Amino acid sequence: MAMTVAMRDGDWENYSKVLAAVRESGWALIRAPRFQDHRRVVMAAVCQKGGSLICASKRLRDNFGVVWAAVRQETSEQSIGSASPRLRNRFDLMWFAVNANGRLLTFASKRLQNNVRIVAAAVGNYGCALVHASQPIQDNIDVVAIAVRQCGDSLSYASPDLQNNVSVVMAAVRNRGRSLAHASQDLQNNFNIVMAAVRNSGDSLLYASDGLQGNFNIVLAAVISSTCYWTYALEYADDDLQDNFNIVFASVSKNGCSLRSASTDLQNNVDIVTAAVCHDGCALRHASLELRDDAAVVSMAVATKRPARKWWEDDSSALKYASARLRDDLDVALTAVSHDCEAARFISTRLADTHELLTLSQCDTHTRAAFRLARQRTTNVAALRMARSGWAPCRHFMYQGRVRTTIRTTLTIAQRLRSKPGVRLPIELWLFIVRFFKYDD
Repeated sequence: MAMTVAMRDGDWENYSKVLAAVRESGWALIRAPRFQDHRRVVMAAVCQKGGSLICASKRLRDNFGVVWAAVRQETSEQSIGSASPRLRNRFDLMWFAVNANGRLLTFASKRLQNNVRIVAAAVGNYGCALVHASQPIQDNIDVVAIAVRQCGDSLSYASPDLQNNVSVVMAAVRNRGRSLAHASQDLQNNFNIVMAAVRNSGDSLLYASDGLQGNFNIVLAAVISSTCYWTYALEYADDDLQDNFNIVFASVSKNGCSLRSASTDLQNNVDIVTAAVCHDGCALRHASLELRDDAAVVSMAVATKRPARKWWEDDSSALKYASARLRDDLDVALTAVSHDCEAARFISTRLADTHELLTLSQCDTHTRAAFRLARQRTTNVAALRMARSGWAPCRHFMYQGRVRTTIRTTLTIAQRLRSKPGVRLPIELWLFIVRFFKYDD
């Protein structure tokens, strides 16, 4: 690129300089319109960067040697997509392209999109390329079987007859359980198909028939294999099974917050709630008011290490969901703060100045910042104070949105963070402000 940058405007009319430039960076061809129809120059460009074929003249984009060199150098949408329709109808060129990148089937001619060998090669590389195949190919069981084994979601592009084919649908749900959504209603009521789907992805229970959503074995397999962060298989189970102790216990042991889908009676069951908070302390929020006021249950919840969460998920301390009485209890507060410094934000104002907690607050910067917030309820002032401690103590302001500051205060926080030596302001902070921040004014 150094050669390209150093060239003057008049140099783009010089053959030797342009040739040297495109050999260094194929995209330099865009700066030399005079040589975009020059075979040797274009060949040098596409050999360095296949996508630069898009800058070549129409005549050279219809030249097999030039296009072949471009596709061999870079099998991309720019290279094959820039070729002429005549060349995109050539079997050998498209065979090479779809074997390297199945998505490129979209650029093939209608004749080749109806060719079994071409489509089979494409879907073997990228199953959802089946969407670009002709209707007769989408009804070809051999091609569709290859596609669903590579990507179960490609079942959505198969013909209705094959969406009702047991072997094809079984292969799809074994690859991706949620592809059960594209199966026929008859197969959504097939025990073996649905069992294979929920074992792959518990949340695929959503697409099972009403009868199978009430089947004990199906639902048990679903809640055991459910790994989704924001939905739980128990949510799609029949009401009777949401009140079944064994089903709910298996679910909350795997994912504590699935307690929210349990029946009211089981949300008040000590064994169920204990199993839930042992997995995720924040499951306490879904427990009954009676158990949120139980010292043993709350102590277990605040002492449980929170599982890893996505950045958009709630990562509050379990103490937030305890009753007001227990948030004013010194033993519970000590347990909570010793396991999670941010729990100090939810203790009562009276405990914020307790000697034991103040001593504990000297442990690290996070805890000191949290205690400032516990003692100082003025949001903007607390936010600015915490900004002095660096990025990490401010994380719950930006990511969780629990404390809404004005844009002016947010910019002040950012400026103070940027001015601190050794502190780099994450780009995620700016993305969050743009996409999710809710301003006070």
